[in-house]
Amino acid sequence: RFVRAEKVSAFGDAFAAIRAIIERGQARGELRPGLDPQVAAHLFLGGIETVCTGFMIKAIRCASPEDAARVKATIDEVLLSGLRSGPAERTGETA
Repeated sequence: RFVRAEKVSAFGDAFAAIRAIIERGQARGELRPGLDPQVAAHLFLGGIETVCTGFMIKAIRCASPEDAARVKATIDEVLLSGLRSGPAERTGETA
C-alpha cells in the first residue's frame, strides 16, 4: 500500500541522478572504475537514508556542530575510502 507510482518514480529518478554522478566521477578518474554505478548508487542512497533514520530515532548523536562535523567526516571517509583500513592502520603505524 505504500508503493505508489509517483514514489517509485521519484526513487528511480534519485537513483538515476546518483548513478550519473558516479559514472561521471569514474570517467574523470575521480572514482574507482571497476564499481557498478547502479549498485553504488543504491549503497549511497541507502546509507544516507539509514543515517537520517539514525538521527530521527536518536541512535546517531548530532546535537552540536562538533557532532555534525564528526558525522560528516565519517560519511565522507566511508563513502570515498571505504571501511577497509590501509596498511598503516592494520599494522598500527602512523602515516
